[in-house]
Amino acid sequence: MRELANLGVDISRYETFEYGATQAIAAAAHFLEFDGMLVPSARFACSNLVLFTDRVSHTGHLQLVSSENVDWLDWRKKNRRA
Repeated sequence: MRELANLGVDISRYETFEYGATQAIAAAAHFLEFDGMLVPSARFACSNLVLFTDRVSHTGHLQLVSSENVDWLDWRKKNRRA
């Protein structure tokens, strides 16, 4: 989270629906030709993989390596932020 604060994100309000600062970061990453970003979730103690689909389609293909069923209610209980 410290990295986001250094980029101008108000960490005390990170879990709200104010996307201005994070959208600016994503726009900069896209401009710099990143394929995507790994970012902290605002709702759960995990990370989200964000892909710029217009970039990924030009760099190859995505391949599912493995998958498993998820009990989302159980997952949510275990991963709520304190």
